[in-house]
Amino acid sequence: MLTFAVAVDKGLPLRLNLVGIRQPGEPLKAEEVDLRERLQAQPHPNTALP
Repeated sequence: MLTFAVAVDKGLPLRLNLVGIRQPGEPLKAEEVDLRERLQAQPHPNTALP
């Protein structure tokens, strides 16, 4: 993981990722629905492999 100091030292562009805070009962956006479906389709990391 890059820290802020490492990114500055390497001359990498810094970009803030703004996130919205969802309110209870607020419908999901299309990309949020897609992400939720993809995450739920993945096996849980603590599940033993066959």
